[in-house]
Amino acid sequence: MKAHGYAKKQVTPEGLYEISEVTFSGASSSIRQIAQFLLAAADEMDRRGPQFSHAHIGDRTPLTPDPWK
Repeated sequence: MKAHGYAKKQVTPEGLYEISEVTFSGASSSIRQIAQFLLAAADEMDRRGPQFSHAHIGDRTPLTPDPWK
């Protein structure tokens, strides 16, 4: 799977960028993994409230190989 976006501004000296949009292209199974992650992150946001900062998909979802790479 590939993710693309337009850089809006750099937020850390190490090269982390805020982006104005993101585009995903890949197999439907990869897109479903992202959807599952987003739903789980939203549930965690609801549970934790203001203590929630951010989530990394790779920390929570072992991404399966994508035949579209």
